[in-house]
Amino acid sequence: MNRPAFSLALLALTIAAAPFPGIPLTTANADDADVKQINKELDDVLTLWQKAFNAKNADRVMSLYAEQIDVIYEDNVSNRTRKSLKKNFEKRFKEEASRKVVITDVERLIVSPTLAIESGVWANTEGTDSSRPSRGRYSCTLQKINGKWFIIHDRSWGMPLAEGRSELRTRDPLSDRAHDFFKAFSSNDKKFLENIFTDDVEVWVNDLTINGKEAYLKRAHHILDDLYEKIQFGKLHVHTNYFSPNARGHDDKTISEIHPGPVIWSNAWFDLDVIGRTSKRTKIMRSHVDLRWQDGKIAQMVVYGDSTFMAEEQAAFDNSQKGTKAEDKTATRKEFDEFARLMTGRFASEIKLIHDWPGHEKKRGDVIAGIRMVTEVADGSAFMVTDAAGTGIGTELCAYNTATKQIESLIVFTGGTVMNCVTWKESPDKWNWVLTGSLEDGKEIKGRGYWLSKDKHKQLHLISDDFTIGGKPADKLHDKYIRVK
Repeated sequence: MNRPAFSLALLALTIAAAPFPGIPLTTANADDADVKQINKELDDVLTLWQKAFNAKNADRVMSLYAEQIDVIYEDNVSNRTRKSLKKNFEKRFKEEASRKVVITDVERLIVSPTLAIESGVWANTEGTDSSRPSRGRYSCTLQKINGKWFIIHDRSWGMPLAEGRSELRTRDPLSDRAHDFFKAFSSNDKKFLENIFTDDVEVWVNDLTINGKEAYLKRAHHILDDLYEKIQFGKLHVHTNYFSPNARGHDDKTISEIHPGPVIWSNAWFDLDVIGRTSKRTKIMRSHVDLRWQDGKIAQMVVYGDSTFMAEEQAAFDNSQKGTKAEDKTATRKEFDEFARLMTGRFASEIKLIHDWPGHEKKRGDVIAGIRMVTEVADGSAFMVTDAAGTGIGTELCAYNTATKQIESLIVFTGGTVMNCVTWKESPDKWNWVLTGSLEDGKEIKGRGYWLSKDKHKQLHLISDDFTIGGKPADKLHDKYIRVK
């Protein structure tokens, strides 16, 4: 049965899929599935064009144009062939090597299954020739030739802003990225948070100033891992201001005099809904955050809100941590003997690397098999551990220190990693530990967790509650050791 031909209603259909949001889609049509597929294909073309342009790759840009074209950009130069247009792009890329573009407000007319007209807004996100407009519009026609979409007609023109005029938007890519930031913060997405800030980000929290990504992430992880078991941003509103260089700043200075280059701020208002991890209390606080963007990353963040609840939760956390430091954890010689009996033996190990350890050919996340040998030494006053896994070797000497009344270990790995560990008994099947140390390059190691005995001591599991390397969170330890007779 033949499918009906594309109707006139298709002329009104446009897309709504990322990464170009805010474009409506009509659904009262028998050919919606076909239209969605066409729009997906055209979305892919637009994404490839933007990535190729921002990568300054003229060949990749040209692969999206047909052999015979009609292209005129804001320089008013007519290009009728790929060769001519390629020279145009190569010249622009050479003159403006740092320029990048963001495309928004995309709309389409699907004329037929093989012909579409597209329009949208482009804006420069990095330094560019000040004599050229920083934003503008485009309109292009795409034709499907031999199963592939190509641009056959393209026009672009600038939209210079009036002096001192800025623009506020809510459906632009940076407003969407701000929404993603708050979502990542509430879900404790450490990978996203690691990549969203510039290295020299400056953060103001009321009257507190935090300089640098490393320092702020340390604070953020403390908030997410120690202070709050839930954090949500309710009734979140975000809008983004694209400031004109001539916009008024402060102290009779223009925005461009305060911040050279494009100045873009996202402003957010929300109800901060939290549950204290220690106190289990709940609180909803009206708060405000400003984000200044630089090359798609947060270069400055300003946070305003009532900090009373956080201060109270910090005090509750600090009080809960009393007596949990390594120097406070003691054991008896009898407990050491019990721990030594549990550890002694030969084990087959299954280890997932939580870091790119020096001296190992494997990488973070790789699972490697190995052998663990534990024997008593010094007439039972200590035990020696040899871990062979992959290409690495770990050696540990564990003994009971009568002076400190602690079970202490010195651990050395292939590649120069050194750690000191204190262990104490929580139950016959669970032994807690806390360790400090460093990699060969001096990066500090901190961790805490426990040994868990299972199946009548036939299995030992090494598990971490918290582990940081160089001040940055590492993956959670969960290594398995199966006792071999």
